[in-house]
Amino acid sequence: MKKYDLEIIIGFDCNNNCIFCSNQSLRELCRKKGSFTISSEQIKNILESNNSKEVVNLFFVGGEPTILKDFFKIIRFAKKRGYFPISIQTNGRMFSSLDFCKKVCREGIDVGFSIHGNSSFLHDRLTRSPGSFVQLRNGMDNFRSLGQIFRTNTTLNKINYKRIPQIITFLSRYNPSLMLFSLVSPVGIPKENFKDILPPLNNLKPIIRKSILIAEQLNQNIKFIEVPLC
Repeated sequence: MKKYDLEIIIGFDCNNNCIFCSNQSLRELCRKKGSFTISSEQIKNILESNNSKEVVNLFFVGGEPTILKDFFKIIRFAKKRGYFPISIQTNGRMFSSLDFCKKVCREGIDVGFSIHGNSSFLHDRLTRSPGSFVQLRNGMDNFRSLGQIFRTNTTLNKINYKRIPQIITFLSRYNPSLMLFSLVSPVGIPKENFKDILPPLNNLKPIIRKSILIAEQLNQNIKFIEVPLC
């Protein structure tokens, strides 16, 4: 029996507007068509067409999956089909509601929070959504207060790469299971803008080295991906 991970994009709508979003071109296409979401029936068909016994991990991504109207219905449908564990990647803004956090906990969803700065000034500048950092921080506070462990993901870019050590220090208070740092991808981003958000690769090495040392001192699990080995 072949084992594999299944990732389902459940829509391109999002309550952030990140400057490095890899789905920008797809969101623009959806905007022209007047729809950002995939129907619940389409998602159910995907789940039914796969064998849950062969799927190691089921990931729901977006856009922002938590703002989908039928989010919890889809989660429950997947669980009834035998999918487990079920993971989401989220900007965390919905988690500022403690009631929402409790619902996520009841469903046993594995959560990864996307965080791109250690302050409102930096994070909100990148998400282009005022208040997004405060909501995310409150969401992580809520989730941790319920005894939950989570992952984090940070997109390395020209604006935040020098602050990666500070982001690690900030996140260490939550002791996430993994801090993932991935280099910004050119996919979906207008070519003329990519040069403005790609960090100078020659300058990344000392930052990454410093970040690893800080993480070791704080006993934090971190990982860098998509960074050229050269």
